[in-house]
Amino acid sequence: SDLADGPVQRTAEAVRARTGALFVVVTDDRGLRLTHPDPAELGERVSTDPTVALAGREEVTWATGTLGESARAKVPVRALADASAGGDGDAGGGSGRVVGEVSVGFAAATVRDSIGVDVAAIAVVALLALGVGAVASGILSRRLARLTLGLQPSELAGLVQDQAAVLSGVGEG
Repeated sequence: SDLADGPVQRTAEAVRARTGALFVVVTDDRGLRLTHPDPAELGERVSTDPTVALAGREEVTWATGTLGESARAKVPVRALADASAGGDGDAGGGSGRVVGEVSVGFAAATVRDSIGVDVAAIAVVALLALGVGAVASGILSRRLARLTLGLQPSELAGLVQDQAAVLSGVGEG
């Protein structure tokens, strides 16, 4: 009951609500849950392997846990470095021993829906860019055709050669 009403649980639930995550779970260094959306799971061992995060490394995976399939990220929680022992008091940058992990997960269906929306938006933008490019190409093509009197490149090259021959002949004659 202390865990269910504690500040860590309240903070984790506030983050979960704000981000739309399926869960924000904080554990101790043995993988026992200090927070969980279902208070009945508090104090229980996590359902997926915590060893990577507890070894001090970040991990991003797809896994199925007590709340179903999800995309999840796990990161280590480190103790503040002891300033009297020469540390700078900063928990970031790899200082301090690992004292637990935080795991944040988003429901697989939510992630797939989000990817679908993102892909659709990218496809619309790509098609619009392709359309603008095609229109610009057509406009440029017509402008060049007007400037060259509708002549093809080979015809223009022939005219230039003829003109060069005439000018060369005038200079000799």
